[in-house]
Amino acid sequence: MEVPFVDIHSHNKCRSSNITVTSAFLGENIAEIQKPFSIGIHPWHSDISTSNLELKFSPYLDEIVALGEIGLDRAIKIPISKQTKIFLAQLDIAKKHSLPVMIHCVKAYSDMLAIIPKYKKITYIFHGFYASQQILRCLLPYNTFFSMGIRELQRSKGTTLIRSIPANRLFLETDESGTEIEDVYTLASKAISIDIKVLREQLYNNYTNLF
Repeated sequence: MEVPFVDIHSHNKCRSSNITVTSAFLGENIAEIQKPFSIGIHPWHSDISTSNLELKFSPYLDEIVALGEIGLDRAIKIPISKQTKIFLAQLDIAKKHSLPVMIHCVKAYSDMLAIIPKYKKITYIFHGFYASQQILRCLLPYNTFFSMGIRELQRSKGTTLIRSIPANRLFLETDESGTEIEDVYTLASKAISIDIKVLREQLYNNYTNLF
């Protein structure tokens, strides 16, 4: 029996026979969210107060597989100080409840690398990972996974980068692309020169070991 494809990060609400971790927003009705799912305050929406934040998360904490997507984004107008405040508050919640976090990081890896050592026990999944080899080497000593999608794998830098990610630390995703997860696996398997069935089984094992 073949194992399902794992799509670690998706905004697609359609149901499928694959394992798709739906990225939901704080405030959504739990009954209407496709499971498994993650929930968090995206840095784009981080211009808010941290007051009673854990209380806002409380209805979801027994249901989610991860907190996210959360993180830092230096390409937006919200000051990095405000983003960091919300990010740290969510890391505190993740740490308290032993939850992995789904990370959105844009032009903020230096900030991220200053924070992660203070939260070493948390497992981080960097979604849409597209960074330098040096950044990858700096992140690997921590509890980190790296997820890539169609956008990253269609670029030569992305196909080179994925070859440097250890197989047991890799995930693939559809994000908001509308692409079928099978197509992402096809691109990834070509980039790293392994059979798609082997890749499928490896990422399924990564998922079951993490969650």
